[in-house]
Formats: sequence, C-alpha cells, structure tokens
Amino acid sequence: MSTISKAYATAFSLKVAGEVAGLSVIDRLVYLGLLGLALGYAVLRDGGTGSADWSMSLLLLGVTGVAYWWRRAPEDLAPGAGRWMTCFVLALPAYVALQLVPLPVAWLATMSPERARILGWLGPVMAEPRFAALSVAPDQTTIYLFRILAYTLTFFMVRDIVGRSREQGSPLTPGLAVSRLAQLATPLDRGWRPAVSGWAAALPVIGIAAIEAVWGLFQLSDETGGVRGSYANRNHFAGLLEMVLPLTVTYGLALATRSRRSAGRWVTAIGVFGVAAAMVAALANCLSKMGFIAGIAGLFVTALIGAVLLQDGWKRWGTIGVIAALFPCALVSLPSDELVQRFGSATLAQLPHF
Repeated sequence: MSTISKAYATAFSLKVAGEVAGLSVIDRLVYLGLLGLALGYAVLRDGGTGSADWSMSLLLLGVTGVAYWWRRAPEDLAPGAGRWMTCFVLALPAYVALQLVPLPVAWLATMSPERARILGWLGPVMAEPRFAALSVAPDQTTIYLFRILAYTLTFFMVRDIVGRSREQGSPLTPGLAVSRLAQLATPLDRGWRPAVSGWAAALPVIGIAAIEAVWGLFQLSDETGGVRGSYANRNHFAGLLEMVLPLTVTYGLALATRSRRSAGRWVTAIGVFGVAAAMVAALANCLSKMGFIAGIAGLFVTALIGAVLLQDGWKRWGTIGVIAALFPCALVSLPSDELVQRFGSATLAQLPHF
C-alpha cells in the first residue's frame, strides 16, 4: 500500500480502540521530535517568512511523513476520524488544487467572471486560450498547495500517534467537550481522566512556544523591535502563542488530574502552568490587540471545558461562575499600558468626527 493510501486509510478506518497496536515510546519521540524540528526551524528562522526556510521545513515534514506511513501496516492504524471529519479536513487542499486545474473558458465565465474577463483582454494580442486555470498566479498557488498538504499530513500523523497511545484514559477531544457542554446537567463519569500520553503529542509546539514566549519577555527592554520573539511581525508572534496556550493549559490539567499522582507529576504540572503564564505575559506585552483577545478567550474556553469535564454538581457551576467572573477581569488587568493605549486609539479612530 502506498504512503498516500495509508494516510487515507487511517482517516477512514473504523476499527475500535482495542484493535490498535500501540506505538513505542522511541517511535513517538522520534516522529514527534522530527515534526517539532520542522516547525521549530521555520519559526526560529524569522517565522518562516523566507521561501528557502519554508522549503526546508516542508521537505523535513514530507520525509517524516513518508517514513512514518511507510512503516505502518494497515492493521496498525488508529481509529478513524469519521468520513465527515476526514472530508472536511481534505476539502481545503482539494479546493486549492482545483485552482490549478485547466478548465474550459466557458466554465470560468460562470465560476469566476473576473478571471474570464482578464482572459478576454488577451484577445487583441494573442489567441484566446480555450482552457485556463482559476488561479491568476499558478506558481504561487502551487506553493500554498504544498504548504496545505504538509499541514494535512501533519494533522493525520499527529492524530495517528495520539490514537495509538497505550495509556488508558480518554483524550480531551472536541467531540467530547461539545457533548459535555451541551449536557451541563449530565453527571460526570467518575472514572474519566484525560490521557496524559495523548496530550504529550503537543509537547513540540508547547516547547517552541515556550522558547518564543521567554525570548519575547527578554525583549521588554528593547525599545525598537518590541516583544515579538524570532518573528518579524508581532501579530504572527501572538498568533503562535494564542494557538498553543490552550494546549499548554490542557496538558497541565491532564497532569494535575491524573489518577496516579506523584510529586514528579505535580512539579511537571506546575512547570507547565508556569509556561502558560509566560505565554500570557508575552501576549499582554506584544502590543497585538486581537492576539491578546484571542489568547485570553482561548484560555477562558479551555478553563470552561475543564470545569465541565472534571467537576460535578454544585462544584461545576461554582467553578463556571468563578471563570466567568475572572474573564473580564483578565481582559482589563492583564494588558500592558502600551496595549491599553493601542486599544484606546483604535476605538477613537472608529468614532465619528464632527
């Protein structure tokens, strides 16, 4: 079976979890380490803004994906994500690939009248083509297609690694979270605990975001560039932190609520929450308005889901009330003075002037 067909097979596999062969610790460390190396290389090289840096990162992702799927037998694949979820994930690369397919010009007039009008301008200088792609810049579209394919391959690979975890427990999946949020009055299963080993797959991105957050905090004294880590744009820096912050907090919750607690687990959980605090501090000082709001909103939703999943009865509602009260307080008290001024200037700019 080819590499692509194996990736496709794991997406549509419908096996139960008991039939899945576990992935060894060494394999998990190797493949997650290679994925983290590919991401870290792009991030630390000015945020991957250069085409050469992105190409190197994509090459490493592709080689890692081929090596991973080539060694996997069909019977070792993790349970499938379901046909609808898989179709949703594959819809984006399929849509981008469609932009490169030569189509009859008559079809383009219906699908993209502006593109057909541009082709019509070629009539006075050359023969009007009978077929053309939707994209006006196929070379650039091809670059984005390979990027999205790399994202999709990474998604399926990480999902398969998490799905083949040997540890008993359930990962905090979006489906489980939504079902709990939709049934707040339903008593929580006492035996449920988030699987630590599943969330450990997020360690590479958590580590990279932690390095960026600490790097950014050291830039507080820099009056020229500001807090932006290795990125050239502070909004891109904030985008990384706001995406990884919920993963960091959830991993800390998974460590703190594990059934087999130990002093080492508590120390690790405290360290993870410390990393999350550093990310919040970096977001509050990077002067990215929407980055800060998105980061705090993600933190609020993560805490809300944790309360719904891990608390029961009056404790659940009390925790939800405390979280709801802390959310506006965090929005007001955490941002730096410079960020507050940017919010104020943006608000004044939108007010009508008389």
